[in-house]
Amino acid sequence: MRLFGQSGDAERRPAAAAGPGAGHRLTPDQNEVVRELNGLVMEGMRELAIEESTLGLLQVGLPYLTQRDCSDAAIVAGQTAARLGYLARAAEYAMFDAAHELDDELLDLLAGRLDDSGPTPRATEDTVAELAAELALAEPIEAAAADRGPLWSLPGAEGELRVALRDRFSRALSRPQDVSLDELQQTWMYGFFLRGLQECFEDEDMSG
Repeated sequence: MRLFGQSGDAERRPAAAAGPGAGHRLTPDQNEVVRELNGLVMEGMRELAIEESTLGLLQVGLPYLTQRDCSDAAIVAGQTAARLGYLARAAEYAMFDAAHELDDELLDLLAGRLDDSGPTPRATEDTVAELAAELALAEPIEAAAADRGPLWSLPGAEGELRVALRDRFSRALSRPQDVSLDELQQTWMYGFFLRGLQECFEDEDMSG
């Protein structure tokens, strides 16, 4: 099933509402969805072209989040984690009808930030990246945390599935000594939120 091709290629799933947390213990049906999403992300890594400007934002995610100098190996690991998160949201967008519903709270937050930024495309990109980083840093790593953010509320897949996919990818990455697992997980979420925020521009009020 190809979901990164032309519109209409995919068999869309109905909305998946986020339910109460169950840590990383997923039902068989949830595990199957995670496997499907995993396959789509891998397909996207091979075939989905990402704009150069977005690739640049994905590359700087880790050093921006950590606010420190990172080794070349850490930069590569961070860019890979961010790209996997970005593609995870792209997979949701192709797989779930609910992912096409804009989150009003996130839309309003982004609109307010854009009102305070410059009118240039570069200023807009920087604003989107800064907000994505802010959301990633504010989102708790643990699935059982009470203070959940957009990783659980953004329309699309269930929060448990996102956490499972994030952990599967981040734990599989080759991790240099100067970057922690938590930092790679945050960088994955940065990429996920970057894609989610870019989707907001499909709203007419955001098109400028």
